[in-house]
Amino acid sequence: MKKQLLCGAAAGAITAMLIGPGFSADLPVKAPPRPAAPIPYNWSGCYIGGHIGWGRTKFNGTWFGDSDTTVFPGNRPDGGLGGVLGGCNWQANSTWVLGLEGDVSWLNWKTDSFFSPSDGGEDNIHAKLNMLASLRARLGIAFDRTLLYVTGGLGYAHGKVYAFDVGGPPTTLDESFGKWGGVFGGGIEYAFTNNILGRVEGMYYFFNESRTFVGTNDSALLQLKDVGLVRVALSYKFGP
Repeated sequence: MKKQLLCGAAAGAITAMLIGPGFSADLPVKAPPRPAAPIPYNWSGCYIGGHIGWGRTKFNGTWFGDSDTTVFPGNRPDGGLGGVLGGCNWQANSTWVLGLEGDVSWLNWKTDSFFSPSDGGEDNIHAKLNMLASLRARLGIAFDRTLLYVTGGLGYAHGKVYAFDVGGPPTTLDESFGKWGGVFGGGIEYAFTNNILGRVEGMYYFFNESRTFVGTNDSALLQLKDVGLVRVALSYKFGP
């Protein structure tokens, strides 16, 4: 009897070993969990950064001599610039981003015009633009980490005018000026990380600042007309 029980147990074990793999293959297999969908980038938050770029301005003017009039339109000094910027964005939905931004740029763009009046001597007009600033609204379309935007608002320019009349007792105009105008532009911005943002943008400022010089025998009118620039910027966005 004991021998029969041992033989039966051995036969059962062998049978289980033979049919076990096939039987387990027929059992339903639980599918692996799906990976979580990536979370879209959120542009909301405030930021601060710096920028560098290149631009050009336009000075128009007229020198009224004692015997003739000389027009010097379209003097276009240009050069590099650098500055700081800061602002805040609010992402209204998955597409639209609203923002407010301010910036200041420092530069040193100069132009000189010389004249030789009929009464002898030499007259000079020197103009320099040394600062630009703006306060603007922004409207953007977000494609996850890429933002295409337009911007516009108030623009400010600061510079200096120097004029010198030697046709008689020397007369000099030497004064600074500040002028508010308008500005608009657009660009593309990319979020390299949740906090590091980079952009390329173009801006156009328009002014109508005039300075009149009245010398002993001559007079002059100088106008700051507009400014165009392109720049790149790197910013740090606060928050997650």
